[in-house]
Amino acid sequence: MLNEEQVEQNRVRFLKLLSEISIEGADMQGLVEYLDGGDFFVSPASTRYHCNYKGGLCYHSLNVYDNLVKLANIYCPDKYSKDTLIIIGLLHDISKNNFYELYSINKKIYSDTGSKKDNKGRFDWFAEDGYKVREDAERFLGGEHGFNSMVLVSRYIPLTYEESLALLHHHCNQGESTQLKDLSAILNKYPLISLIHSADFLSCFIVEVSQ
Repeated sequence: MLNEEQVEQNRVRFLKLLSEISIEGADMQGLVEYLDGGDFFVSPASTRYHCNYKGGLCYHSLNVYDNLVKLANIYCPDKYSKDTLIIIGLLHDISKNNFYELYSINKKIYSDTGSKKDNKGRFDWFAEDGYKVREDAERFLGGEHGFNSMVLVSRYIPLTYEESLALLHHHCNQGESTQLKDLSAILNKYPLISLIHSADFLSCFIVEVSQ
């Protein structure tokens, strides 16, 4: 969980990194307005798994960026610009802006002092907050998660072909409904995809789990 100060600190760092991007034709002001106008900085990164709490999406994006920079420096030094690493690391999950919404669900909590009783014992009802995916009309629709992120980023920043593919395939077919038979050949040709995929997994299953 993050407190309000941490949520704001992450937002400030995220926007500072975005401000360092220098690409001709990029509409950085429009991008910031899109993010600030939505819930990107207070949204969770998922409903049940990693960073499923307020501010989790921005926090996860910063973790992925940090890991992407480390991996790029080790395996592909000087191959990718700072602009590329910021764009891909910070914005790979931009399609989750305005994607989740907060809701409450009643849950049974069993105890010896419960005021109600069923076949499992005594219990009370308690309201618990959680997140769910918004209705179709309330979120961006275009395709799978990676495709949506690629489309949204390209609205504001001109992308190279490899940058587009890195956003499109950053899950490397994990959880996607349409499996890509040529993925191995694509990964051999465009290392940035493997770097962002690895940075994402390290963040989800090591950094964010340990914290």
